[in-house]
Amino acid sequence: MRVSDRLARLVTRTINEQHRIHGHVTRKGVTDRVVTQISRSGGPSAFGISQADLLLALRLYVGTEVLHQFKAPLPENTYGRALKSAPAILVQLMHGLPNCIAIEEGADANWVRSLDATSEQWQQHADLKRHKAEQTLAAVDKPQDVARYLAEYGFRCLADLLNGGTTT
Repeated sequence: MRVSDRLARLVTRTINEQHRIHGHVTRKGVTDRVVTQISRSGGPSAFGISQADLLLALRLYVGTEVLHQFKAPLPENTYGRALKSAPAILVQLMHGLPNCIAIEEGADANWVRSLDATSEQWQQHADLKRHKAEQTLAAVDKPQDVARYLAEYGFRCLADLLNGGTTT
């Protein structure tokens, strides 16, 4: 989805302004400032945000809550029911389990209730977690390489390198 040019410019301007003022930004901080500016400057339609965009935003908002509930821990009373008959190791494993587990990746991934998941589904979930962990570890390489390069060649930051190559 591509946002309107006016909204994109407002976001860019806000990011740059916050960097100038504070030296860093947060996604929440920029988002809050942009939403406030939109509200004070004619509302969403003044920034090219259509009803369809608002519906899409609502879908994202609801989807966030759905995911939150999927990932929420099992209710405490679940453990009470299991404690009476389950082996101690199983009870220990149950603490902190989410309501549901993903067995596939993506927006249309299937989720199953933790209590109803089969051993195959738990293995699929474990494989998915392992895959995501490997992706995360692979993503660490690039910032580490940048940090090493800057340190090795005496640059304070990438901007110094791009602005004429002065070292510290």
